[in-house]
Amino acid sequence: MPYSEQIPTNPALKPFIDCFWFSSPGSDLTPRRIMPDGCIDLIYPLSATTNSNAAPLLAGTMTRWALSTPTPAMSLLGIRFRPAGIYPFVPVPLHLFTNLLIDADALVADSGYSLQNRLLDARTKAEGSSTV
Repeated sequence: MPYSEQIPTNPALKPFIDCFWFSSPGSDLTPRRIMPDGCIDLIYPLSATTNSNAAPLLAGTMTRWALSTPTPAMSLLGIRFRPAGIYPFVPVPLHLFTNLLIDADALVADSGYSLQNRLLDARTKAEGSSTV
């Protein structure tokens, strides 16, 4: 499973984001252990065979390892937030998502404004100081 990370270079993002990451299934579909790291990840599943992508997922802070099984033709694009780094973007207590994988847009559905839009707005405001 090819995997890569990129550290944000924009100083405005560094207090919130640990890294951006990308994972593609490749030919190895062996399940892998994901170890707890104190972070919350926003994950975008990307299908290589269709034009539609699944809804973004939020992986809450983990207190135990989890098993991840790659899906053929499905890549993942992720944002790993620093511990508590996602707090300014999510209007609910983060401890409610410990050890859970949930639909990210459900977090802010009541406001009619998606988590993705909140993050893009923050990025736009940060661009005045530097690049991503």
